[in-house]
Amino acid sequence: MFHHFYLSKKTAVKAIACLLVGFVMGAEVVSTDAYGQFHPKERINKNLVPQRPGSIKEIQGVEVEKHPDAALGLDLEFANEEGQRVRLGSVFNKGRPVILSFNYSSCPKLCSQQLNRGFKVLNQTDKRAGQDFEFLSISIDPRETPQIAKQTRDKYVSQYVSKPENEDSPGEETKELSKAHTKGWNFWVGDQEAISRLAETVGFNYYYDVQSDEYNHPAVFILCTQEGRVYKYLNGLNYDPGTFKQLIVETSNGTVGGFFDTYVIPLCWTYDPERSKYTPLATRIMSVTAGFTVVLMLAFLAPYWLKKPPQPKGDFKVGRESDSSFNPPPKQN
Repeated sequence: MFHHFYLSKKTAVKAIACLLVGFVMGAEVVSTDAYGQFHPKERINKNLVPQRPGSIKEIQGVEVEKHPDAALGLDLEFANEEGQRVRLGSVFNKGRPVILSFNYSSCPKLCSQQLNRGFKVLNQTDKRAGQDFEFLSISIDPRETPQIAKQTRDKYVSQYVSKPENEDSPGEETKELSKAHTKGWNFWVGDQEAISRLAETVGFNYYYDVQSDEYNHPAVFILCTQEGRVYKYLNGLNYDPGTFKQLIVETSNGTVGGFFDTYVIPLCWTYDPERSKYTPLATRIMSVTAGFTVVLMLAFLAPYWLKKPPQPKGDFKVGRESDSSFNPPPKQN
């Protein structure tokens, strides 16, 4: 009997130990460990995300409220694709403009349309992520994990982003993209509070539908300066490589553009946020053209105006006296 009691007590101790270990491990899964790894703490916080009843298709009026020159909260914390906790300011301290976007990986349609179009158009320009700009997609779904964010990033990078020079294709043993290939393309996740604060700052309105478990949100790329301020909004899905390129140049304050992109285009074209494209300024183009014409004429005629006339050699007499064959008649007495 004593033997059976001893085994039962030993078994009970093991069971309690297992429960404690399981509790600790479970707690680590939903918290931040000592190495700064990020794990989602919560599902959707109903107090922070506006919700509306009914189908997503019935919800209207979800638009972007433009907040130009709004200062972003660079102290907000998110998690990168590797699960490391990072501050928003870490992507802005690289001396490059930032293209900010709000998406989520399980979006049934709009997010994929926006990212497909955005990646394709950006790759058609001569500007490169990690060199001329940084791209940052923030998931609006706090349930998404860094692993999901990494899969989403790699999907779009592998489809649209040109492979860096002197880089071989990954071998059969690995499906992961190199750091050089994904440089500048950032897909982050975060908790509900950080997501809501950033979205509110830039005027990104969105709603969560409980019935369909989907988000209703607009499609917009937000161009931000390297100082962490909102510069321009690129709405919708209809934009071209030239527009995206020029927005990057202007947002960088000319640090990534040439003379024509930096000075001539802003002088003669203006960005129309409603049409998501640059439109010509007729009067200004005429003024600039007239100015260039005057300058060219002055440059062409100036040598003739400033050139001295040739000086004659020897004595010079006016009229018929200059002719050596002319003999004046003799004087009469």
